[in-house]
Amino acid sequence: MGSQLIGKFAKVAAAASATAAGYYAYRVYRNTTAIDTPIIASRSIPDSLRQSWTVKELINRNNHPAVMDSQYTELAARFREVPDTVLLARFLRGFFGGYVFGPERVALKAVGIDLVHMSRIQDTAPAIWSTTELSDTALPALHTKLFGAFQVVEITLGESESHVDIVFGSDTSEFGGVHRFAIQRTESSVQVHLQHLVCNPTKPKKLSPEILLDFHLVYANMLFRESIKAITR
Repeated sequence: MGSQLIGKFAKVAAAASATAAGYYAYRVYRNTTAIDTPIIASRSIPDSLRQSWTVKELINRNNHPAVMDSQYTELAARFREVPDTVLLARFLRGFFGGYVFGPERVALKAVGIDLVHMSRIQDTAPAIWSTTELSDTALPALHTKLFGAFQVVEITLGESESHVDIVFGSDTSEFGGVHRFAIQRTESSVQVHLQHLVCNPTKPKKLSPEILLDFHLVYANMLFRESIKAITR
């Protein structure tokens, strides 16, 4: 009798898991497809990030070999009147609060410890552990830590470009990097950019293995797509 109950429970649990996995895959698909404008990707980053304070003074003070990539897309004309702060807030909420980041977010919350540390940034910073704390109209305060693994280290608002720099890892370990979310404007367009740099801050050697870097490019593209959807929906 006991073995029969265990068998039935296992079947129910397996069915529930399959249903949850199917729903998750469906939501990821819905949130990462049908982007209205082309996405342009590159294995490089602009000098504005490469020479920034975040990279030169925090992440890569010793100019070690780094892995870099970026992607951007142009928003429809109706978003030209939306303030950069709102566009960046929506993008950030889509990035860290969406379905693509969901498994990583759950894992980080389960661990519940501080995984990001920059020696030149205060550790007594506000923390966000719930998606309900992510606003779609206002950015987190400077130095806020997100889910224990990311930290807002720079917020710049300008006429032609606004951006938020979010670091991860540690400048005293063998892994550290930055995501830059940027809005760039001209008289006739508004572009949204995701730029990324990661390196070994303490040793002059490349990150490996390559397969993880390939996975990162796919993952970053999915995060970017869902973040764009968070702006345009």
